[in-house]
Amino acid sequence: MKQFSKLLAASISLALIMFTSFKKETNTTAIKKIEADFADNDMVMYWNDKVATVLSVGMPQPTRTRYFAIIQIAVHDALNNITPKYKSYSLDERTQNADPNAAVASAAYWAIKGLNREGSFPVDDWYAESLATVPDGESKELGKTLGKHAAESIIANRANDGFTQIIPASANPPNGVNPGEYRSTVTAVNSVPTQNLFTLRLIANWGTVMKPYVIDSNQQFRPAGPYAINTNEYTADFNEVKSKGARVGSTRTAAEEEKGKFWSEGRQSIIWNNFVRKAIESKKMDAWETARLFVLMHVSMAESINSALNASYHFYYWRPETAVRLAATDGNDSTEGDADWLPSLSESPTSVSSPVPSYPNGGAAYGGTTAEILRLFFGSDETSIDITTSSTNPLVPDPKPSFHFSSFSQAARDNSLSLIYNGWDFRKSALDGEEMGRQIAAYVFTHHFSEQGTSLPVTLSGFSVQNNLCTANLTWTTATQQNSKHFDVQYSSDGVNFTTKDIVAAGGNSSVEKHYSYSSNLTNKNNYFRLRLVDQDGSAKFSPVVRVIGNCGGAVTVYPNPAKNRIYIQGAEKLKQIQLLDVQGRLIKSLQSSGNNNFDIQFLKPGTYWVKMIGDEVQTFKLIKE
Repeated sequence: MKQFSKLLAASISLALIMFTSFKKETNTTAIKKIEADFADNDMVMYWNDKVATVLSVGMPQPTRTRYFAIIQIAVHDALNNITPKYKSYSLDERTQNADPNAAVASAAYWAIKGLNREGSFPVDDWYAESLATVPDGESKELGKTLGKHAAESIIANRANDGFTQIIPASANPPNGVNPGEYRSTVTAVNSVPTQNLFTLRLIANWGTVMKPYVIDSNQQFRPAGPYAINTNEYTADFNEVKSKGARVGSTRTAAEEEKGKFWSEGRQSIIWNNFVRKAIESKKMDAWETARLFVLMHVSMAESINSALNASYHFYYWRPETAVRLAATDGNDSTEGDADWLPSLSESPTSVSSPVPSYPNGGAAYGGTTAEILRLFFGSDETSIDITTSSTNPLVPDPKPSFHFSSFSQAARDNSLSLIYNGWDFRKSALDGEEMGRQIAAYVFTHHFSEQGTSLPVTLSGFSVQNNLCTANLTWTTATQQNSKHFDVQYSSDGVNFTTKDIVAAGGNSSVEKHYSYSSNLTNKNNYFRLRLVDQDGSAKFSPVVRVIGNCGGAVTVYPNPAKNRIYIQGAEKLKQIQLLDVQGRLIKSLQSSGNNNFDIQFLKPGTYWVKMIGDEVQTFKLIKE
């Protein structure tokens, strides 16, 4: 018992670097030597790399997102108070004659210092070397002062953002008791599994107390929720991760194994920052554009993990590790347990599965966020990136895996699927996390850090898709339109590869709201829609991606949904039994038709339920009771 207490104490201290590196090591991205005169975006790229270096050491990954966002905001604001190309976030101190390179170096330097992130790194030397490339004079001094003020402004802005209220580790919430509820996962020592369980929860209040940057709240993009345990969909996800993600006896292919290892990097801010740097390499971008891309990406990543942690402790869903080990008592006759099952890789040095609830997956949200920011920023999903993983997982030896990506969305989807191959999460948690990240990125992109003094051909104020009897009803609203030509309605069955289904003419120039609609049959379970907003000169921007679940393989359909007093089940006469289940899949009652295939649900409290319909096949529909 005494030995276990010592192990637990050591695990707690080490676990505070959850989602993090397996060893302290600096960023290895090649750095271009500073020449006598910086051109274009060289100084922004240089200091972005230095920021990645100081943030590559062990710390909780959510903390890393916060530091990265603050520092990149400082750089962005410094530049845009010299020449206001894009909207600043915190600082309003126009200094027209300041030197941009001095301002960038000063903003990054003082933000690192102000956040106490310099550690043992030669940050003072980097700053001196940077300033040595800028000619002495008033412009240089103005830039230094402006950069320092930009750093001080954003640090003051985030001083009361909830970070000091974070509880690193706590015994609450307690272990769940019902199938599907979160339980403690297995600890590890230097990534080697032990026989003990990690009894604490990490940063359980992060998603509750952390203040958003741009979005309205950490609940704004909360997804609908995980599958109930006794549904066919859950069974499919369970069997997939149990088979593909097993440490022993897996069915992973060699390619899936490599993808899992590539995306095993726990310092997601580092690998995605490297990915964005690769995307920039082939582009001609000035300092302002580059700083804007970095701030969009890192602020969106911070918003994504805030939202993911809020949702994960709200749903409190178990990890695959627990689900497989306890499947014998999960109430699902189609799942088979394995009391010794473990994921193929350990997520951190001290835990096999991170001691944080599953749904939705924050790692997948990072990928969805970054891919969507890049797609919106460059106006295209296409790219050509060759990149080697920065993972420090000890089960990922040299030479590290490398991959070629031809699209941003391909990278995001591979990142999500790697969670299955590593045994860390279910498919639904991964894909819903990715989708949540995409939605957050689209919101940040359209609501902040936008170009000054210009307007898009269309200002999209709303876009939604509803499933009505297996028909997708798309509706969107524009606040303003200027030289707009048309909307391409684009569809995808996987959220990656989109094709244009139809073209809807735009209403020309307008300063008042205009409303549009379009309908399409739902032929797949997962259906993704987006709009391509096309201007008269051929330029275009994309809307956020919206997913709608089809569940239209048969003739049985539940509507309306959400519902208040009654629901109607089209095709109920073909069913043998209709069951109403709670969100955990527990039977509430069997429903009896009161005629015309309609059912009274007034007795239900508002919330989420499942309607399980048993006929020649079993179908399960999620029901929202208002």
